[in-house]
Amino acid sequence: MQQATPRSNKLVLIPGWNESAEDLRVLANGRSGIAGLAQEGYDHVVFGDGEGSLTDRIHQFGAFLADLKISEPHVFPVATLGYSAGGLINRGFLRAFPERAAEIAAVVQVGTPNWGLVTDNVALVLNAMHVSRSVIADLDIESKFMAWLNDTPGQWVPIPGSDNKRWVLDRAPWMMPTGIPAITILGRVPGCAVEGDELVDVRSGTLDGNLNHILIDDAHANHLNLSGMWSIVTWLLRRWSCDERVWPVVVNHAAEFLRARMPAYDSSAASNVGG
Repeated sequence: MQQATPRSNKLVLIPGWNESAEDLRVLANGRSGIAGLAQEGYDHVVFGDGEGSLTDRIHQFGAFLADLKISEPHVFPVATLGYSAGGLINRGFLRAFPERAAEIAAVVQVGTPNWGLVTDNVALVLNAMHVSRSVIADLDIESKFMAWLNDTPGQWVPIPGSDNKRWVLDRAPWMMPTGIPAITILGRVPGCAVEGDELVDVRSGTLDGNLNHILIDDAHANHLNLSGMWSIVTWLLRRWSCDERVWPVVVNHAAEFLRARMPAYDSSAASNVGG
């Protein structure tokens, strides 16, 4: 008797800019006896190192998926989990190649600046992390890349009764192709001058509340702790220590989201298909 084809359990991890592909495997493999997404039954592959602008990386990701589809056609559609600028790549792929939307089952973003960063404020950190000039330019809140990704530019609007200004998009942004479930997971550090994870603010990460999102309120929920990564450079600059407190929360939220939309399966069942 012909049995139904089991759904794919393949998860593609997309590191942030200049982040180690191996470091991001913490979310899949776990650490210090704490389980990652692999424990939930999700197989994973990492979109590895590359270079160029974010547009270049989006096209490189498209080629990566094409190669994966040749070698493992049965794993499609896949889910993607993009950390930091990696979240712009998974979303940018769908913006650049809407005809390939069927290749993606679900999208998870972690600490992603969806409308960009005020790069003047974080230039020291970005330079210390060896982020290229082209990528810093793309990440800028006023960049052409961000206007393209969101299908709208924005502008700085004065806040009444204050000397400060607020970034406002000119119209409702493009978010995701219809039918593709997506979640963005963000940190919110109490007492932070701007609500967010000390690098990405909540308004950018959620496109001013338009994206489906989960906020992690924790004094340790800084940008690196969301992924379980550790960096001597950012520790020296911003005291971003790394511990086991926040990334497991990210794993739990991602697993719950994926479980409902892309149930993992026992891969041994695939051998019984058509039996």
